Amino acid sequence: MTRKIFVPLRAVGLVLLLTLLLAAFSSCGQRTNEDGSLDLLHMDLEKYITLGDYRATAYELQVKKVTEEDVEEALEKFEIGLASYEDYAEAPVSRPTEENDYLQIRYVGRIDGEVVDESPEGSPQYLLLADGNGYYDWFNDALFGVTAGETVVAEGQLSEDENYGEYAGRTITYEITLVAILGHYTFAELTDELVKEKTGHASIEAYREALYTELSDARREEALASVYKDAWEKAQECSTVKKYPKKQMDYYYNAFYGNYAYIAYQNGVSVDAVLAQYGVDEGRLREMAQACCTEDLFYYALVQAEGLVVTDEEYAARVGEIAAGQGASVEELEAEFGKEYIRDSMLYDEAILFVARAANVSYIYVE
Repeated sequence: MTRKIFVPLRAVGLVLLLTLLLAAFSSCGQRTNEDGSLDLLHMDLEKYITLGDYRATAYELQVKKVTEEDVEEALEKFEIGLASYEDYAEAPVSRPTEENDYLQIRYVGRIDGEVVDESPEGSPQYLLLADGNGYYDWFNDALFGVTAGETVVAEGQLSEDENYGEYAGRTITYEITLVAILGHYTFAELTDELVKEKTGHASIEAYREALYTELSDARREEALASVYKDAWEKAQECSTVKKYPKKQMDYYYNAFYGNYAYIAYQNGVSVDAVLAQYGVDEGRLREMAQACCTEDLFYYALVQAEGLVVTDEEYAARVGEIAAGQGASVEELEAEFGKEYIRDSMLYDEAILFVARAANVSYIYVE
């Protein structure tokens, strides 16, 4: 069963057609969903499946240790994120440049009079006048105290980096024109008070410790993601299906058959011809339906046994992200798929995460 909804909305036309095909095949009696499938979430599944010991699955996962450098880098990113920016677009300034100004420049670089580097015509070049901006210090130094329209000369030695080819290590002279001062960044000084205001942690040191924990957790989750699929499959394999609900089997059989029927309709040929082309017969269709049914039974039995839910708050927090990933609004997403289908997609992801986290996982930390 495919509950993930990270598919282009343009594919929904086919989904709607298949839904109509399935509706024609659905029968009455048991509680069903709108598409004709059984509402397994609210059924007693004990007569259909017995869950195995999915917590016994064992994994050894390597995780890269978090270093002091990693924590300091995260702290630095946090500090940079607190910077404010004053935009001069509406009110250009004519003052000399100063540290942390955001500049637009043009430049020409020459070695022994030959032009070897030049800003592309019609492609604005931007520079934050600060250490670590990717330019040589001697290039930056020439741009301090300059006003818009002024051209300055900067001369220095290129590094021995092989990417410079024949020019590596040679002296280059740049003529740099300041086109405009576009704005100015003001960077906050990180203090205990500021950290407490922005994060709730009592001090810089407390936040540093929290960052270490966050980075460690993130790396464990990243390692765990590598076994999601395997853990899910093993959890199903250790469960025992006693019997399959006929209505759910028919639902999937008709879904797969309907897909081939649609291909036949599009190409003006018989369904038998399409089935033969894909090497599919009735037995294979039933195998495919049984595989989907097995996952359905395991998934919903797990949800019931562990009490997994997606709350209204969790739904509201995540549906916007899903819609953005689809390039649609929440309203458009819900109109196409329906809230319950979206919620079930979220619950399916939560079930996969639960199984992986419930497994017996040992983390080996490496440098």
